[in-house]
Amino acid sequence: MVPRFISSGTYYAFYGVLKRPVWRKMKIREFGRQNIPKKGAVIFAANHIKDVDSIILIGSARRPIHFMAKKTLFDGGKKLSLKFIKTMVKLTNQIPVKAGDKAIVEAAFEAATGYLKRGEAVGMHVEGTRTLDGKLHAPKLGFTKLAYETQAPVVLVGLRYDGDPEIHFGKPIRYSTYKKWPAEKFGRELQKRLAKLSGQQMSDEVSPLVKKGDTTVVQAIFTNKVKPS
Repeated sequence: MVPRFISSGTYYAFYGVLKRPVWRKMKIREFGRQNIPKKGAVIFAANHIKDVDSIILIGSARRPIHFMAKKTLFDGGKKLSLKFIKTMVKLTNQIPVKAGDKAIVEAAFEAATGYLKRGEAVGMHVEGTRTLDGKLHAPKLGFTKLAYETQAPVVLVGLRYDGDPEIHFGKPIRYSTYKKWPAEKFGRELQKRLAKLSGQQMSDEVSPLVKKGDTTVVQAIFTNKVKPS
């Protein structure tokens, strides 16, 4: 079942009101927005440098995006900030994920697939978690399983913080192109193209946070051994 907390119209209105003061405060610059499909299924595959990355991506894309997020964000807590985050992720139709919980993992993949098959957008940070050293680390290949399953175009998103925050959208990689690639080649191509957008140095290693056991988002859902269906 595909979760639905608010309508797309409410989503647009919510971000329309919120975006202007936030973007003015953060001085966010946007590039390549013409590469974003205005309608239809799309997977946004982004690098991950700061906690605000997904917020910037959702605001810049100007269409609803369902991001895979830690289930703990949906649980909230006693602090006002945690309660606010809980409300935000539910209002904006994000997808809860919990590493090691098979039922939640399967539900997350089902939800993401459902959104894409309904012509909506799903977002993920393909390294699996944030970078600690600034390098663009080897992607987890779960995005390929989702792409092969839904045949959705993949739009790469490079976020930069050298000065004022910048977000760069790459041209869509269509199914007609990536269906010819095994998952490993898909991952390499994504990393090379994403590095050009983000300006980061590439690393063959996984993120140090992944090594420490921080199993967020894509890493929690998929393995590296994925084959086209």
